[in-house]
Amino acid sequence: MAFFGNFISIPIQNLLELLSSRSGVLKAEDYFKTYRLTVSEGRLVALELDGRPKQVQAAELLLLNLLDAGDSIFEFSTVPELGAGDQTRYGVALQDSSGNGLLLLMLAMGLAKVQDDLEHRASELPPPDTVYIFAQPQSQPFKPLEGSLKAFWEASCQILEWGVSPREISVYSDYPLRSVQLCVLELLGRGLLQEKPRENSSEQIQNLGDLVSFDGIDLI
Repeated sequence: MAFFGNFISIPIQNLLELLSSRSGVLKAEDYFKTYRLTVSEGRLVALELDGRPKQVQAAELLLLNLLDAGDSIFEFSTVPELGAGDQTRYGVALQDSSGNGLLLLMLAMGLAKVQDDLEHRASELPPPDTVYIFAQPQSQPFKPLEGSLKAFWEASCQILEWGVSPREISVYSDYPLRSVQLCVLELLGRGLLQEKPRENSSEQIQNLGDLVSFDGIDLI
């Protein structure tokens, strides 16, 4: 069985709640990307953007653009129950190490929280073209990173070592710019990043392209 619609008739949060007890594959698109969510008994167990596998833990950041997708369409097709490590049918391992995946109800709440944070902290978001780099080591331990922020940190630390702007991360990765800005803001507040003056913008971007392939390191 399958059904389809658009995000005007059913916003993404409502759609996730509707699928909270189902198994199947949700295909959706915004105006730029195609999303494929594999769901098993109401849990997100695999996530792909434009055919590339991504960490399910980062879903609330990666799916942010679907909040504003408007008349973009989605389609959900039911499939038999899925299990962790199932690669044969979908071409990508189900990524949650516990085999349980991410509850769609929790994902819907996470999206709502990110949207609320963006609305209330809009004036605090770092400029998109300011370059950030690792902060000097702190003498005191920092609060452990969790969930989507941890996934962002682990995947982007290789390029942050050289200095990079939120816009560059967004351009070369699958993160919406607003998600990147929100993560950078949080990491600045925790003392893990600091601003770095940009000496040569074109040279910086060229060096970034030479040093690292975003697909190669799988930036979430």
